[in-house]
Amino acid sequence: MCTGLQINYPGGSVLGRTMDIEMSLDYQLNFIPRNYQFAKDLFNQPLVSRYRMMGLGFNDYIPLKDGINEHGLVGITNEFPEFNLYDKTVNPTIDSNEVTYLRSLDLLNYLLGMCRDVSEVIEQIATIRIAQTDAKGQSIISPPFHYMFTDPSGCNIVLEPKNGQFEVKENPYQVMTNSPKLERQYHRLERYMDPEKPEEVNAVKGLPGGYDPVSRFVRAYYFSQLSLKPTNQSEACAYLYRILNVLSLPVGFLKNRQREDYTATLYISGYDPNTKELFVQDYQNPKVYRVSFEDIVDLDIYQTIPIPENFKTDLLID
Repeated sequence: MCTGLQINYPGGSVLGRTMDIEMSLDYQLNFIPRNYQFAKDLFNQPLVSRYRMMGLGFNDYIPLKDGINEHGLVGITNEFPEFNLYDKTVNPTIDSNEVTYLRSLDLLNYLLGMCRDVSEVIEQIATIRIAQTDAKGQSIISPPFHYMFTDPSGCNIVLEPKNGQFEVKENPYQVMTNSPKLERQYHRLERYMDPEKPEEVNAVKGLPGGYDPVSRFVRAYYFSQLSLKPTNQSEACAYLYRILNVLSLPVGFLKNRQREDYTATLYISGYDPNTKELFVQDYQNPKVYRVSFEDIVDLDIYQTIPIPENFKTDLLID
């Protein structure tokens, strides 16, 4: 359960997401330098970054859940349950020099580390396959994901798995939640409103109120279209965080009885492709923190940076 949303402003945009997760996990900012081995492919060959990237990951592990690279390519990963259409095994007849087999967990890092912009993502994704076992037949963790990308041009695409590969879909509504597929999300959105005339909807009675993927998709699009048009980055970030906070899940709202834990929003992140900045807000701490590549002290080493989690206030009058 995650919601991704892009807000445009004159000369730029910000792309953000809620990280909704079924258990409590530690997370942190990861910085990955150039020429760094961040993973191996399913033939056990090293994957080495061409470009610097930074984003958020869990438990000091390298795979990013969302991130940005030094050229302003931004991507986010959301669960895509019931659509796990990856290859079950690595096809032994495929030339590993022509096709790269990956875990789904490593795809975001791979594209951010190898591609400058969305056009290169589209070109690169045609050579990538995802499988559930490696070349030796050993099972690997490769959860069902789909991905949303943007870059300084403001274009927005979604990558959805199909038959071991990915379909590239233009995303004019600039929203991504979870299942179903994007076309069905559009179709259900149109049940509630004319996407060209969202102002005609009676927001008091006409909007779905649930937290299922379709309801969140509809509300995210509606709120983004009816918010005042931002005139700069600061306003765009303010609107982005306001909308995503409305769509976030408070701790205790959804109980996970199997794990004796709760599904909740762990953090809300945002990225500006033009200024190449990351913004993050912890679920316990309403303050939004900002990081740019210029803030990284040593650009040649892998680093993890903790996010302040405790609620605190600042004096209004000192």
